[in-house]
Amino acid sequence: MQYTQRDQALGTIAQIGSHSIEARTIVSLGQASVEFVVAGLPDVTRRVSRERALDAGIGLVTQLENTQASIPAVLEQMKQDLADTRRDAAAAQSRIGIPFEHSDQLEAVRTRAAQIAQQLSQQASSGPAAVEEEPERFSPAELAREMEDPKWWAGRAYSELSTLVSESREKRSDDPDWRRVYSTLEDGLRSRLTPSALKSAFDIDTPPDQSVPRAETSSATGPVTGSAPDRSTGPSLS
Repeated sequence: MQYTQRDQALGTIAQIGSHSIEARTIVSLGQASVEFVVAGLPDVTRRVSRERALDAGIGLVTQLENTQASIPAVLEQMKQDLADTRRDAAAAQSRIGIPFEHSDQLEAVRTRAAQIAQQLSQQASSGPAAVEEEPERFSPAELAREMEDPKWWAGRAYSELSTLVSESREKRSDDPDWRRVYSTLEDGLRSRLTPSALKSAFDIDTPPDQSVPRAETSSATGPVTGSAPDRSTGPSLS
């Protein structure tokens, strides 16, 4: 729905002192009102509803008289506004040609913005950016110390242990700490799994003198299972 506003001048409708009062009707958003204006002074106005204007009682006359009486105050405000405008204009005029106070910071921000825009453009044209290699979350020396605590093994998933076995096996030749991790893993798994389960799940051989029967037994640090774990479902050590 579109609302329109229509103004209609009604001409001079009253004379108060030396001032003529003009009126006009205003229709806005479906509501009609009447605005009274002191002739020659468009800032001195009074608006009332259409019904109030048609009533033309003593109340309306009083409002018109008050409008006429407000002329000195309106003129004084206009003078103050004019003085403020002239002061602002003079201040602006005095700053013409003076460099911007924060021009250095502004230039630095513009330069940085241009660099960012260039980087984004290059990334868009070259495809997805390469994913940075995730830094190591722990040191092998700290891991080896933690693994010596039987509590570390409780609930440990086979998938996690398999990853550690593979990683430490690969790095043990160049790093004594990883060699210690691998050795600790071997000892811990041998104490918890039968030789067949150990070989099947982690590809770790059991020395003949450390072989245990296939039947399920128990150790000081946890159960020993007699079959290989189902690695697809990710069981964990108790």
